[in-house]
Amino acid sequence: MSEREEPSDVTGPADDISARIARRYALTAQQGRVLQLLVVGRRNREIALVLGIAVRTVRAHLAAIFAKTGIDGRDETSRLILEAHALEARGRFPEHASVPPAQGLVDITALADDVAARISRRYALTVRQSRVLELLVVGRRNSEIALVLGIAAHTVRDHVSAILAKTDTAGRDEVCRLVLEEIALERNAYP
Repeated sequence: MSEREEPSDVTGPADDISARIARRYALTAQQGRVLQLLVVGRRNREIALVLGIAVRTVRAHLAAIFAKTGIDGRDETSRLILEAHALEARGRFPEHASVPPAQGLVDITALADDVAARISRRYALTVRQSRVLELLVVGRRNSEIALVLGIAAHTVRDHVSAILAKTDTAGRDEVCRLVLEEIALERNAYP
């Protein structure tokens, strides 16, 4: 990656969904660009290089994005994407936020389960890894996943590592990219 790249490689569903989210939550133009790169799994340092800004500035933009959208961190970005997609599919994606997503504007459980099932089939995940993935895509942390599934946190960590290895992703925040890929495949299958 060069000193400064244009974010032109971020296309398709990422552009569309991040633009809708940016409008809905009144994100600034730069926050919208940061969100666009975040949803495709870019790390803070990569975002800084692409946009030609400091890493601490990226962190400040992320904090503002999280505050405006009501999510707790990058791990919940896939939940935000799923919620936006669910609302869009129902033709009910409002242009401006009246209720933050954390307050449950739409139930994304069925959509999250469906997306996780498709990812699981595509990457031949085990049944347990599939269940962990279902909880990952809605932004659950390892400790929460462990409680829900009744397993130890280190076992969850092992399952997450296996999921990341099988899906060729570098971190849990890149699960957003997998969610976007599934949304794109769905859109192409059902235009």
